[in-house]
Amino acid sequence: MAQQRKPDELDSIIQSSLLEFAEWIDHHAWFGREKEAVSLYVLGFLQKHCRPRTILSDATQIGIEVAVPQIGDSGTRRRCMSTKT
Repeated sequence: MAQQRKPDELDSIIQSSLLEFAEWIDHHAWFGREKEAVSLYVLGFLQKHCRPRTILSDATQIGIEVAVPQIGDSGTRRRCMSTKT
């Protein structure tokens, strides 16, 4: 079971992985569509931050193009999100 979440633990993971992704994009002069960028980010950068007993303990917590229940809206989708297991 995951440890109790520190207030900024997930924010720190996302910030670090996005910075790594941005640096990679700059270095490789990569160009692509939004969906390709999301897949590259999730599979190439965010997933590497999964660690046992942390807020992001398993890659199965990450979803791409997943339905997200919303109050009063049945069709909302998110490009990328992380959930508790």
